[in-house]
Amino acid sequence: MFKRRVVTLRTSLLLNLCAGVLLLGLALMAISVTSTNEAVETLSGALTSRVMALVEAKLEGFFDPVLVALEMVAERVDDGVFEHLPIDAMDRFYAPILASLPQLSSLMHAYVDGREYMLLSRADDAWLSRVTDPAGKPGVALMRRWQGPPTDAVMTQEELVYDARTRPWFQGAQTRGQALGEAAGVRERTFWTPPYRFFTTQEPGISASLAVPTRDGALALLGFDILLSDISRFTMDLVVGQRGKVFVMRGDPSDPGEIALIGLPDHPGSDDPEALARMVLSTPSELGGPVADLLSGPFPTDGVARAFESGGERWWGALQPSGLRVSENVWIGALIPESELLADLPDVRTWIALGTSLVVLGAFLRARRLARLYGGQLAGLAHQGERLERLDFQGQPTTESSILEIRQLGSTLESMRESLARFSAEREDLRVARSLRQMTLPGQDVAPPGWSLACWHDPAAEVEGELLDVVAAPEGCLHLLLADLSGGGVRAAVDGVALRAAFRALLGGAPALEQLATRLTHVVARDLGAGTSLKGWLARVDVSTATLTAVDLGGEPFALLDASGGVQFRGERGDDRALDVPPGTAPGPLLRVQLAPGAAVVFVSDGVTRALDESLRRFGLDGVAAALRGMDTRGATALAESLRAALADFDCDTERDRSVLVLARADDAARD
Repeated sequence: MFKRRVVTLRTSLLLNLCAGVLLLGLALMAISVTSTNEAVETLSGALTSRVMALVEAKLEGFFDPVLVALEMVAERVDDGVFEHLPIDAMDRFYAPILASLPQLSSLMHAYVDGREYMLLSRADDAWLSRVTDPAGKPGVALMRRWQGPPTDAVMTQEELVYDARTRPWFQGAQTRGQALGEAAGVRERTFWTPPYRFFTTQEPGISASLAVPTRDGALALLGFDILLSDISRFTMDLVVGQRGKVFVMRGDPSDPGEIALIGLPDHPGSDDPEALARMVLSTPSELGGPVADLLSGPFPTDGVARAFESGGERWWGALQPSGLRVSENVWIGALIPESELLADLPDVRTWIALGTSLVVLGAFLRARRLARLYGGQLAGLAHQGERLERLDFQGQPTTESSILEIRQLGSTLESMRESLARFSAEREDLRVARSLRQMTLPGQDVAPPGWSLACWHDPAAEVEGELLDVVAAPEGCLHLLLADLSGGGVRAAVDGVALRAAFRALLGGAPALEQLATRLTHVVARDLGAGTSLKGWLARVDVSTATLTAVDLGGEPFALLDASGGVQFRGERGDDRALDVPPGTAPGPLLRVQLAPGAAVVFVSDGVTRALDESLRRFGLDGVAAALRGMDTRGATALAESLRAALADFDCDTERDRSVLVLARADDAARD
């Protein structure tokens, strides 16, 4: 067998402290390695979430001025001043608006009959205004190209097959206005088109359009065009770290083939306007790079950063839905290479190794000093503890030390000595006896279906030898034992536990009830010491026939309740009876009782019947009958508690143990 080696305090401090510091260093090293990925994931999640929130806010700032301008124009159009499309007045009105909003490439002002005014902003402050009337003048358009004041431009008529009523912005605004009605606000009635190619420039973009009823009953339709290339220039200027990217897309992330990029990330070749125009509305696979790898398969859309591989490098990316109302199913994404995240994490492994070595050396030197300085003080505390172990409670000096913990330990040992000295003078046997008694009480779950069981035991100030036990036998029987052993204190409680164990062991042989009672008396006479006597009841209940067979061991008569509330007592009445039966002799008369539905049997100890009130009047069997008679509830618990309450109201005597055991059969109504 392994024997632990005894070492000195100095050796123990040196070995354990140095080993602890060394293990701590190794643990820190392991934690630093394993936690790197967690730190990277946390950093990537925080960074991408912040970037996507920033992109969301900046996109709102990009699109919100368009809505503000649309609201302002709607108020002016409401008075019908532009109903006949006066091109000079409309150029003067709309040109400053278009010039103040660089995100707008053109705007349209039309009516339900197809008449339309369009103003287009070109490069180098060049403008193109156009008026079409497909119903009145089909196939032609009135054009004016100008720089500077619009009044200096020459008006020309050109062939053009165009009908505003066929355009997405026109149809969407008209449909949304009809669905929501005039009561809805301007922003609520504003319709954002899906990405499409504009008629005049053939560049991809989206339009914000609005149906505006005028005061004279006409319906004007306004449309503001935004180029996707302008949105992409905006998103390309937003970078995460050195090489991180952001992008905006439209479509279902689970189907990359249906995704269209409406806000491109920074990408090679995007500086060329023509190349940029070709890239917008491309799919991720067409664009390539980290965006394509991010969306190459099913990807979470909850905004949580996930790792993926691109170009032999590990990246982190996140995708979340946008709150913008510019189009349906719009998503914002952010990407960053893991190498940039790792660059922000300090290389703590070398520092941990160096620091651990220095700490181990310092711990070694410090442990030697502590062992010499406080070894004697700890030895004194150990001596105090040894005296307490020997139950030597004589006064002893308190250990003095400059260390607060050692002083507290010495003071604690002294307090323990005083408490143990007081405690040893008290009667420990009473507590032990009560604990043993409570541990052996039977549970209510022993009762079979259709029956209920309840018991309680109130110990006296001096615990006596009463015992309650109920055992369910496999053959469908219940065995009940209410025993009162002579004597008191711990000895009586231990005798009760021994008798309970013998009772349960004897049941294994399925003896007849008379044999079981005889063997129990032998156990009391043989094993529980001379002078120990037993009285009480031993009973067996056949659940199938509802028959109770009881052996009188000299106990108090038991109460039999019928379904109508009547109470009868079975057994001999007498005081101070003790049983002294020779081996092989029946210990007492055998009683058989048929328990009808709703009936109950109540066993009580003599501590119940001999309870005294202030006038020294006994509770007796009359008190038991009064507590049980006429009760409406036939449950065992209700009967046991009724008897307990009656005793509590009756007496102030606590010199005897009191035990009650109740077995009740449910009536037919309760079974149903």
